[in-house]
Amino acid sequence: MTDSYTDQGAALIAEIESYLAEARSEDYLRPEVVNEKEAARIAGVSVQWLRNNRKSPAAPPFCKIGSRVRYRPESLRAWVRQQEVKY
Repeated sequence: MTDSYTDQGAALIAEIESYLAEARSEDYLRPEVVNEKEAARIAGVSVQWLRNNRKSPAAPPFCKIGSRVRYRPESLRAWVRQQEVKY
């Protein structure tokens, strides 16, 4: 009977450790979309600049979720890379 409990305990511990390892992964902690304030921080511009230039082709792409405006962090980073100027 003790061996059965030991085996079940070991299996449960392994399952919990696997779950925690997944929860700590970077992708799990990274949000799919961010609000304007966080987007402005990532892009290095002001929230007001994002709002004023939202429909301009010069601005980063955004998503509408209901009435809310959201930005994908990977799109913001790609947009910043595209702004690089080499002289």
